[in-house]
Parts: sequence; C-alpha cells; structure tokens
Amino acid sequence: MKYITETSEAWKGSTQDRKGLFFLTLLILSPALLRFFPFQDWYGYMRWGIAFAIIGFFFWQKQAELPLYNIDKPTFTLFIASLLLMILAEPTKSFIILLVAAPTSSFIVLRCTLFLIALFVIFNFRKPLFVTFRKLPPLSRRSIRWMLIGLLTGAGLAIILSLPPAVGSALFSQQISENMYSVKRVIGLSFIGNLITVALVEEIAFRGLLWGYLANLGWPLRRILELQAFLFWILHIPLILQPYSFFIIIPTVAIAFGVLTLKSRSVTSSIVAHATYNSLYLIMPELIRSLFR
Repeated sequence: MKYITETSEAWKGSTQDRKGLFFLTLLILSPALLRFFPFQDWYGYMRWGIAFAIIGFFFWQKQAELPLYNIDKPTFTLFIASLLLMILAEPTKSFIILLVAAPTSSFIVLRCTLFLIALFVIFNFRKPLFVTFRKLPPLSRRSIRWMLIGLLTGAGLAIILSLPPAVGSALFSQQISENMYSVKRVIGLSFIGNLITVALVEEIAFRGLLWGYLANLGWPLRRILELQAFLFWILHIPLILQPYSFFIIIPTVAIAFGVLTLKSRSVTSSIVAHATYNSLYLIMPELIRSLFR
C-alpha cells in the first residue's frame, strides 16, 4: 500500500498540469462531437480510436503518477490487452472482407494502415511501458476483493434499476421490443465486450484521468465525486428522451461507480461494475417480466 494512502493527500499528485485538461475534455466530449462527423459509418471506429489514443497519451505523459489517477496493474493490463486486441482484430477482419471479394473501400485500407501504425508505435514504446507497469500497484487480495464488490454492485444495480420498467410493462401488458432485447444486442453488449470498450474507456476517463486531474488542482474528494457524476450524466444527454434512464439510472450509476473508485482507490472495481451492469441491464427486464406471466 505504499503507492496509495487512505488520506486525500494521495490525490494531490506532484504537478498542477492544467494543459492536460484540454485533451481530457476532448476525450470526454469526443462521442458527442463525432455525432456531427459527416461519415457516420466511421463513428464507432473513430470513437474508440480517438479514445484509446488520448488515454495512451495520458498513460505515457503521466507514467510516473498513474496510481494517483486510480490506475493499477489490472487496469493498465486490461487497457494494453484491449488495445492490442483491436489492433489485431480490426485489420484481420478487414483482410477477411477483402479475401471474400467484398466491396473494397478506402476506409478498409485506412483502418488497416492506422492500426498497423499503432502496432509499430506500441512496439517502439514497449520498454517505457514495461517500466511503467512495474511501478504500478500490484494485483492484491484487496484489489481482488474490490473487483468482486464491483461485480456484485453492477449486478445489484442492474436488478434494482430494471425493476420499475419491467414491472410497469408487465402490469400494462406491454411487449418488450425484440430489437431492444435481441440476442445480437445482448451479445454486442456482453460483459467481455463492455470490459474492453465502453466500461474501460468511460471509467478511465471519468473516474481515473478526470478524477486525478481535479485532485491535482486541489479539489476535495466530495466535489470531485459530484463533478465526475454530473459530467458523466451530461455525456449521456442523448438519453433525455428516455426520462427514467436519463434522470434516474445515469446519475445513480455515476455516483455508485464513483464511490467504488473512492473506496478502492482504483478504477478496476468500477470497470467491473460498469461492465456487469451494462451486460445485465438489457436482459433483466425480460427475466423479471417472466415472473409475472
């Protein structure tokens, strides 16, 4: 526990780097900004490409201070593994498309090229990355315990927050949309899928980098907890047409994931909770509705 103490002093860091807030703001706002991108077929690729690039930049810039940003070895390992998986999977998928004589597009060529460049960069920075990894807080019984707490928290939130819409639809005999709860959608938002994309990026951004930067600026923990939850809520403003999701679910999970990070001093627990919640919430209403049939 020499890396992280139980006092708020550990959160103040060694620098007052305000310039990094620009890139952090870009990371947080990029999903919304990309909605105005003219080529929406590129949206998913651009979103994750930009997110992983900015997070990688932060990891490189703050490699000596990552524990102060709630980053430990499990989180760092998950990020690198996810990045390598995307680097290897995307070009492979594109080359398969080409092999089966599917229509060729410049986007496929660009995607392959950019990921190969990213692989080259990772290879050349392997030594500093290894040095950074060695300095991070290790996987311990405490971190494993908090991962299990995160798993239970995510499952509990999914059950509790899915009760009102599930019970309501059962009482009024409403059919749940097959599209919403299709097998394809559930698989797409499965635990593993969330763990390496949505949950990983959002937790590192809000409960990791944003949290650490605000602490470096001297913010008290309570204000950090409140602001990260507020910004997380605003990021999900497209859900405003779904009042229950926007006004109840998003603020609740944002506070819950923030508390997990606060108590565990690591975003690993909140990543696990986030991935678990996203994976279960889509299927819980149907499971609960089945009890009323």
